[in-house]
Amino acid sequence: MDNHKLINFNAPRYLLQNFDNIAKHKSITRTSMLITLMERFVRDEVDQIEKDNRLNHLISEIDERSRKSLGKRVKDTVRQVLNEDRSMPSMQWGRGNDW
Repeated sequence: MDNHKLINFNAPRYLLQNFDNIAKHKSITRTSMLITLMERFVRDEVDQIEKDNRLNHLISEIDERSRKSLGKRVKDTVRQVLNEDRSMPSMQWGRGNDW
């Protein structure tokens, strides 16, 4: 089986003319230039996807840490409030009371 495939697409005439002139100036075929541009595009997009994945992973880790930290703070506050509620009320005696 052949590793190549013929593609055909429409392009604006002015752009095709400019593209052909530059390719001719560089002594490179239109096909070669298009393949080079496609390869560069694919590599750039893969790099960008990897960067996005790393960024998303980092943001997820930060979010998870924040949730855990918030959960710990809430638990600590609840424990503190419960401990305060269970303590015996203090009786303060006023001065001058003779018992």
